Amino acid sequence: MNKKQRITPITRVLNEKAEATADEVVVEAPLSMSLRLRHGEELETKSIAVTMRTPGDDKFLCAGFLLTEGIITTGLAIEEITTEELGNDVSRAQVRIAAGYKLDPKKLERNIYTNSSCGMCSRSTLESIEVHAPSLENQEGPRLQYNQLFDFPKKLAAAQLSFNRTGAMHAAALFNTAGDCIDVQEDVGRHNALDKIIGKALLHDDLPLRDLTLLLSGRAGFELLQKAHVAGLSMVVALGAPTSLSIALAHRAGITLVGFLKDGRFNIYTHPQRIVTPSEDSL
Repeated sequence: MNKKQRITPITRVLNEKAEATADEVVVEAPLSMSLRLRHGEELETKSIAVTMRTPGDDKFLCAGFLLTEGIITTGLAIEEITTEELGNDVSRAQVRIAAGYKLDPKKLERNIYTNSSCGMCSRSTLESIEVHAPSLENQEGPRLQYNQLFDFPKKLAAAQLSFNRTGAMHAAALFNTAGDCIDVQEDVGRHNALDKIIGKALLHDDLPLRDLTLLLSGRAGFELLQKAHVAGLSMVVALGAPTSLSIALAHRAGITLVGFLKDGRFNIYTHPQRIVTPSEDSL
């Protein structure tokens, strides 16, 4: 059985009949993250976060989390990531920071606990919410025909293998300018799915993702827009709704934000110049 799913006995009630059967459910379990920091000849271990996630691609998750939280700014900061399974789907990961790489001590002052629906629940001040990154307003980025977006949902559905089995997984996917889905990551936490896809790109030295479009399987919240901004993604498309704060960030960051992509329709909330609409050659 895949680590992402588990069989559980259930009683299914359909109309006026009940039957004992089994169902596949998504696995949700904690992953602790810590840093190994060198001080001269000594190594210090610093706990940095505990996140509820779906097991799998934990190294990508750690790398993406550290980048999008602003703890590191480059993949060169990571010397090694090791993971250890502790049983009952609980794991811990340790990230060895490269010798000579300087971390901002303020970024290490807090321990973070995140549940599977919120990536920012432990932030203690308004100033700690936003991670700063260069504006993407003048970045050309992808330019798409409006009808290319209409195919995104079915292409995502075909790639969401775990969601198709459990119905309980969020996804983040990357599309190229030809409209092909080139990568997808799933997780019970929407922010984890995006951290995994960004962390994979970081460890493969593929950042910034300036020529790609990000598709989100649900709503486009502030923390997801912020992670996309850090990764250099200037086009974010969501099957669900954006929030007021995500729209404000997209305006400020120069990100084209699309929401409610479904059934041959969508809304463009910010920077529409990257999408060619049916009524005109360009905006």
